[in-house]
Amino acid sequence: MGTNIYLLAAYALTWVILFAFILLLLKKQKTLKDQVEDLKNSIEKDKKFPQDSA
Repeated sequence: MGTNIYLLAAYALTWVILFAFILLLLKKQKTLKDQVEDLKNSIEKDKKFPQDSA
């Protein structure tokens, strides 16, 4: 019975780590998505109002 406790603890810990990793990836994905959207808006703004590069 004693080894089953360790097996259950390792199993639970694996799921907790996996869940935390997925949450971290989702947060990073949202950050990248926001950055891409900002870049798209910046490009559109520059197309509408080109700056003189001279």
